[in-house]
Amino acid sequence: MKSRTNLLMFLALIVMLGLRAAAKAQDAGTASCSGPNGNKFNLEPRPDALNQTARSVAILLNGAGSGTDLVVGTAIDARGLAGTLESEDGFYIQRSNDNCAADSEGGLPAIATSVETFSPFGAPVVAADPVRNTFFVADLRLGSMNDSAVGVVRTTAANLLSTTACPSGTQTNSATCWPIGNVVNDVPINFILFDPYVAVDPRANGAGTGAGDVYLLGTVQDNNNFPPTRSIFLAACANRQLSCSSSAIPSGSDTVAGFPWVQVRPDGRITVTYVNTKTFSSGGFFPFDIKFVTCTPHGAPKAPTCGTPHW
Repeated sequence: MKSRTNLLMFLALIVMLGLRAAAKAQDAGTASCSGPNGNKFNLEPRPDALNQTARSVAILLNGAGSGTDLVVGTAIDARGLAGTLESEDGFYIQRSNDNCAADSEGGLPAIATSVETFSPFGAPVVAADPVRNTFFVADLRLGSMNDSAVGVVRTTAANLLSTTACPSGTQTNSATCWPIGNVVNDVPINFILFDPYVAVDPRANGAGTGAGDVYLLGTVQDNNNFPPTRSIFLAACANRQLSCSSSAIPSGSDTVAGFPWVQVRPDGRITVTYVNTKTFSSGGFFPFDIKFVTCTPHGAPKAPTCGTPHW
């Protein structure tokens, strides 16, 4: 009986030591990234932290080494309003699995065209291209001439892993992390853009027309009409240099479209889904249809052509 009691006491001691070690690991930030309450990802000090509204995460499996994924997240980061990030559109890079936190972070850089400069303006989303080891972030952009557009920036895994191009900690010059950018669907001030999204053709280079192309879409609202009309736009950009096409209109004749999403099939065809409402009243838009349309690539910077929307 005494031996049994000693065994139980020994087992209890082991459990207590294990719990204590786990707690210390959690406090030190070295615990597994599978906690029931999630894990804090960005590098902002926790007391009086400002809002970070999560948008998306993209991953390159084993992108930072065997068994270590390269993770890029985006968010609307309120630190941009306080001047501690370059912009409100934040990005977060995790290149090690040590503590479930970003190794490097910053605000997305401005995009300069031959005419004007477009500043980040919200709703950043990220996509990874595992075939070419690249990442793309799309977001809304406000031009220096009071117009707006959807912007896209590009970087490589090698660039994100470089502590020279992307220094650890919170950055003040994120253009070295995201060196290539462009804008699509530039519209004047009486139009409003919503819902940017980005997808990459997953096929290897040379696999067919449009292989590797980057597709950007969103919703554009024309305030010249009452009630305002909304349509979906889709543009194609070349993967390496981000030369982009004019916009196709997958939503066709629908005038109250929104909430778009795009995916590229293994054969290179492009599928766009969106919501179209039928009528408008003082209480809002209702009822609605969920529609989809298939588009054919022609290779950026040529715009895709889209068929008739169905539901």
